[in-house]
Amino acid sequence: SLGTAFKAPTFNELYYPKTGSYVGNPDVQPETALNREIALHYETGSQAVSLTWYRNRIEDMIVWAKVGPLNQPSNVDTARIEGATLAWQGRMGDFNLQASYDWLDAEDANTGKQLTRRAKHTGEFAIGQNIGSWDWRVEWLASSKRYDDKANTTELGGYALTHLYGAYRFAPDWSVFARVNNLFDKDYVLADGYATPGRNAFIGVRYSPK
Repeated sequence: SLGTAFKAPTFNELYYPKTGSYVGNPDVQPETALNREIALHYETGSQAVSLTWYRNRIEDMIVWAKVGPLNQPSNVDTARIEGATLAWQGRMGDFNLQASYDWLDAEDANTGKQLTRRAKHTGEFAIGQNIGSWDWRVEWLASSKRYDDKANTTELGGYALTHLYGAYRFAPDWSVFARVNNLFDKDYVLADGYATPGRNAFIGVRYSPK
C-alpha cells in the first residue's frame, strides 16, 4: 500500500496557555507524510503468521518535547519512521498462543536522533486455554528504552509487564470475568513526569448475544 497524509496542528498545540512547564507554539506548521507498507500473511490450519514492513517519511512532524525548561510542540523538519512487525498465533495442544515482535527505527533525518517516546524494540506473548466454561490467559509485554527529548538526553527505561485474565460462562450469552494488569506492580513511565497505573484489577459481567 502507498498513501499520503496531512495533519494540521490542534488548537492546543498552537495556543495552549502557559500552565506550569507546558505551553503552546503558534509557529507550529502542518505536517505531511508519504507512507509505504508491504505485508505478507500465511495461514494453515490453526496457525497464522504475518510479516509487515513499513516506511514513512514525514515533513514538519509535530512533536511535544522539552525545549529548555518548557514542554511545547515543535516541528521536526524531516522524520523517517521505518519498522517491521512479525506476528504469530496458533494452537499447541489445548493452548492458544500469540506472539509478536516490533522493530522500530524512528529518527530525525537531519540529526540522526531517535524521535521522542518511541521504543526500538517491543514484544508481546500470550498463552491461554478454554476449559469447558472457563477461559484463562496470561499476557507478557516488554519494551526497550525510549527518549523524552529531541536531544536524546532524557532516557525512559525499558520495562516488562505481566497481565492475567480469567472468565466463566454461566449461561450461553453471559460470562463473569476478571483481569489484573501489571501483576508485579512495575514502576515505569511512557512520558517523563506522567505516572502510569500500578497493579490494577477489574471484575465485570459480559453479555454477548450470538
